[in-house]
Amino acid sequence: HQAAEMTLLPALLLLAGVADAADICRDRRDAALNATRGSTAPAARSIDRDIGRAYSLFRFHRRRDALSAVDAAKQALARRPDVYAADERARLDAQLTALRACLSTAAPAPMARLTIRARALDTERGQTVQRSAGAGVYIRADDIPVGRTSASGTLTARVPSGEIHITAIVPPHAFGEQFVDLPPGGVETATVVLDPDKEVTDETDLVLIEAHDGVVRADAR
Repeated sequence: HQAAEMTLLPALLLLAGVADAADICRDRRDAALNATRGSTAPAARSIDRDIGRAYSLFRFHRRRDALSAVDAAKQALARRPDVYAADERARLDAQLTALRACLSTAAPAPMARLTIRARALDTERGQTVQRSAGAGVYIRADDIPVGRTSASGTLTARVPSGEIHITAIVPPHAFGEQFVDLPPGGVETATVVLDPDKEVTDETDLVLIEAHDGVVRADAR
């Protein structure tokens, strides 16, 4: 019994260290998001999305993409110095640097395997019933696309362990969501019910290619 405990101890300590590292990076993300609150301009919302996406990609073990998302936020901040006051801009830049350092060195928590069952609401003899949503439902985990459902209305994907936000989308009018908490290395199933009258919105960045350094020249077509 004592030998078994001694064998398990290093593994348990390693998992604890991984969890602590991920928690530190989550705190760095939150600090960076708090530093963006000084502006509601579209450019600031874009930086918000980059920060959130960076942490989500880190949890997906996609470190290079996570760092690219932080770099995109820093580049957006440099392109639009007018969005924040000088002190706010300096604080946000420092928080982005700290977030990048954490994401580049910390070990994300182990992944889990999740089967998502997308269900659609229907009416039968005056009663509301649930049916399989069928093929083609877009599934995201913490806003990161993980695939589309098969003909059975299901999708199995590797997703981060811990608490994650699952969304199921059928543009432009059906949306469902579910929060799940997965153990590291776990295998779980979650059901997401689509609301057929939920308007689907998805904010994204528009790029005006004629605007060099944010300025449209007088002779632009």
